[in-house]
Amino acid sequence: MLYENHETNRLFESAANESRNRNNAYVENSRPTPGIPSITLFVRMAGKLKEHRTRFYCDLFRTAVLFWPASFGKTVVVLDEESVEDHAYGNNLTSQIKQHFPDRKLEVAFESLPKDASVLKFKGAQKSPGYNRQLWSSFFIDLYTDDHIIAWMDNDVAFVAPVTNATIFKGSKIRILGSECSIFFA
Repeated sequence: MLYENHETNRLFESAANESRNRNNAYVENSRPTPGIPSITLFVRMAGKLKEHRTRFYCDLFRTAVLFWPASFGKTVVVLDEESVEDHAYGNNLTSQIKQHFPDRKLEVAFESLPKDASVLKFKGAQKSPGYNRQLWSSFFIDLYTDDHIIAWMDNDVAFVAPVTNATIFKGSKIRILGSECSIFFA
């Protein structure tokens, strides 16, 4: 037995209780303040790309379940309407979240290509049409939620600290915080 004597067992139980108390305090402090609206966590990605799915699961969602309280609101994932693979991924994602994270609210939506494809692929474009599509989509984020506050994330974002009311709001006013942390190698 790992904890052989009573003193060691008592210390282990004390540490476990302290951990539970901290977790409970975090949950209490992470609940939205009355009068503060829900927040949509918004992601636009191409589910047909394995790299995007991997980034979503391994970077964004894995850290969101640790640091983004489910009580803040729903997560909206917008995928490509014309992609059969995106529809299959959307169904799979919905099923997985319901099964493994029943406290999380997830909505999957599908967006059609723009009527004028030249907004995605044009002479002198420095980025791919897929990247440009994600930027084009950013003009329509508010069509996918009724929430007044939308936290727009890339699928490769990783939360590094708990998100609480105090990190988002100062009283009833919203703080706009974000950072870009790129590492460039020579």
